[in-house]
Order: sequence, then structure tokens, then C-alpha cells
Amino acid sequence: MAKKPQVTNATFHNLIKKTLGKNVPRVENNYDGILSTNGTYKWPTGSDADFKNFEKLFPIKPQSGYGNGELALFWLFNYGEKERNPESSPRAEVGSVVHVGKNIETDLVIDKKNVEVKSYTGSKNTLIKVGMWTGIDGGDLQKMLETLFAIAKLIDRDKARGSIRKFDFKSIADAAEKLCVVREAYRDLQKEDPSAAAQLSKFAFFKEVATSIEQFDDMLKDKKLKGCFSGSGKRVGGKTIAKHLMRYLILKMFDRKPGPNGMLVNFKGSGGSYSKSSGIDVTQVDKDKVSLGNVEEDKSFNTSDLNLFVNFEKILR
Repeated sequence: MAKKPQVTNATFHNLIKKTLGKNVPRVENNYDGILSTNGTYKWPTGSDADFKNFEKLFPIKPQSGYGNGELALFWLFNYGEKERNPESSPRAEVGSVVHVGKNIETDLVIDKKNVEVKSYTGSKNTLIKVGMWTGIDGGDLQKMLETLFAIAKLIDRDKARGSIRKFDFKSIADAAEKLCVVREAYRDLQKEDPSAAAQLSKFAFFKEVATSIEQFDDMLKDKKLKGCFSGSGKRVGGKTIAKHLMRYLILKMFDRKPGPNGMLVNFKGSGGSYSKSSGIDVTQVDKDKVSLGNVEEDKSFNTSDLNLFVNFEKILR
């Protein structure tokens, strides 16, 4: 399979020229308000000409993996009257160009703000795909969740729900609770009947389970997830562990997408089309608002096929 060509700022400029003509029409209005909005941005009066060009660019993508609206937003911020030389002094740049070699995967960088561009029919009060979550911390979290689900299936294969590929808060909480039960039972056995515990540890099966749980605890401590332990060092219940783990997942994911000082811009549309009357849904991604309570709220997030979906309204409440 041929390797995809690298997408650069020049790629976007060339697509704009191909779509709108070599003499690219200038943007007539000022749209700086998009960057400071945290809600719905309404197109200003007198923006009809700008929107016609925006609409032409909206479905154009340089290659697979890019979404609707990225090119159009790039044009909107680079081709205004005061941006005299959009190619040599761009306000908006392709994220992969700015963050080359970094673990940041934002779509665009506009005036040094990381901007993730989406085109979902619903608003930020619906589950919006952020991206693939695996590898966000070198794979440690994935190993921890694999341990949770493996032990849950060992205890009750018929009732175990969720997997590394697809889970929500409840499935993580259930699996963590089962791990707690096994861990505390083994700890009690070590205290009450050390010889029996020693006998069990000779069996490869029990030794593997005990080792997996110890590694899980060590990773919790390594990630400084102190809320997963009580003052005496004992682990708390599964729900508390789930809240801390999932908050950790979401915060790490936001470090990747949209990245520090990031925002989400959603053009509500479908099938490659966008309605001006819908305005633009803008969410400033403030990580300080991601609380344990928000993570626990029903349908605030889920995963499917290793991708994280977030309800930004609930998570950033």
C-alpha cells in the first residue's frame, strides 16, 4: 500500500485555490469571536458572501482521516483582509505541521489555540468522537483495564460486561469491584492462614492473578491516583477506582486532542453539508472542569472500537 503524502499548510492552500480559483476571494468579515466563544457562535450580519465560499470548501478534504470544515475554517482565518500574506504568515495552520514529533493530534492551530474540528448532527450535549485512546500514556492504562476485565471474567464469565474495545463507566466500575473482592480475599487469607496462601501461590493460575493485581496497584500509585486507596493503603470500592481511572483517561486524551489551550468547533451538519442557521458550536476544553462526579454521570462518555466518545456538556459542566 502506497504511503499517504504528508499534508501541510501548502496542501490546504492549494486545495483552496483549486476550489475557489487562483485569486482566492478574501474573507469580508471578522470571525475572531469564534476563538473566544464558549457556546453557539452566530454568523454575523453581512456574511452571505463569506458563507458561500465557506460552503464550497466545507466538504473538501485533502485525504482520508480529515473531516468536514477543516479546510473552510483554515480559509476563514487566513484570507481576511488584514492577513495580507496568508501563505507566509498564516494565522491558521495544520495541526500536524505545528506539533510534529509531539503527542498532540489537533486538527488546526489558530492564533496558537489548538482547534479540533467536528461535523456532528448533534450538539456538544451528545456523544462526540474524540479519537483512539490507546497508547495515551505509553500503554499503561490499557494494561490496567485489560487486568480489570480479565479478572472480572474469571470471577463471573456470564455476567462480566465490557471489554478493552468497548466500555462505559458502569462496566469499569463493575470490573474494578470484582478486582477489589479478589484482592481483599487474598489479603485476608494471607493474614488468617499464611500457609494456605503460600500453597495457593504455588499454582501458576493463582500466582498470575496475584501478580496482575499487584502490578495494577503499582500502576495506580505510579500514576499518582491516590484516590484509589484509603488512608490505610487499602483500595476503595470499584466505583471510586472507576472514577479516578476514567478521569485520568479523559484528561490524558484531552492532552492529545485537542491539546493544551484547546477548543472544539462543531459544525452541525450531515452528509457533507452544513446549515448556516445552526451557528457554530464552540467548546473551550477546560481540563479543570473534568471532575470525578462528571465522569460518573450517565452517558458522559463511552468507548467503542477503541475510540473515546465524550459528551462535552456533561464532562465540562
